Amino acid sequence: QDVELSRYNEAVTFLQNKKNEYTDSAVASLKERIQDQHTTLLSDVLLILATQGWGKSDYVELSEQAVERLTIMFIQPLEKAGAVAALFREEWIDMVEYGKLYLNLVEDGYRSVWWKLFNAADAKKWANILVLIELLFCLPVSNGRVERMFSSLKLIKTDRRSCLGEDTLDDLMRISVDGPPLAQWTAKPAVELWWKDKARRSVQDERAPPRPTCSTSVSTTQDDPYTLDINDWDSFLAV
Repeated sequence: QDVELSRYNEAVTFLQNKKNEYTDSAVASLKERIQDQHTTLLSDVLLILATQGWGKSDYVELSEQAVERLTIMFIQPLEKAGAVAALFREEWIDMVEYGKLYLNLVEDGYRSVWWKLFNAADAKKWANILVLIELLFCLPVSNGRVERMFSSLKLIKTDRRSCLGEDTLDDLMRISVDGPPLAQWTAKPAVELWWKDKARRSVQDERAPPRPTCSTSVSTTQDDPYTLDINDWDSFLAV
């Protein structure tokens, strides 16, 4: 807007001289913050959920150790959910081998791979370890995502929409938080899923014409064959 900033060159020179100092200060602050976090927990979660690394030679051994640590950490909620921790190792190894044999772990994103595993024909064989995977997907990395979800909730469930059902609200929240932008969304996958959900008729039979109705008054329109008089009941019931 043709606005000339005073002392602009002086500010640029000052920032260039101080950039290393500011960068070192930011890095030190991040390191101090990360030291207070459960870095081992984050590493184990990433190791388990990042399906792109399943093909590495030493992955099975490392992932088994991660599964063991996560099981010890979350043993109480896992047992309350009905999971049998003693079967985790066996089911985990079997699920990883299935993924390496039948899924494209490199090109497909981790979300797509896990969706296929949860909906696979053999998913019942991994029922216990999948409880742990569901728990890992629920762990927030930071509070930022949770805060954004509450903000979306306030925008969706306003005072005028206070009677939204639980299922409808859950669907709207998922679309708002995880869904793609409306300009990129296509209805084709949803329609195909709806079509394959159960057997549907591709062509419906033509509906029969409506039956004539009976009137208690004498018709004033003689040309209408479906307007009947009360005296026509016998002939109407005989049809």
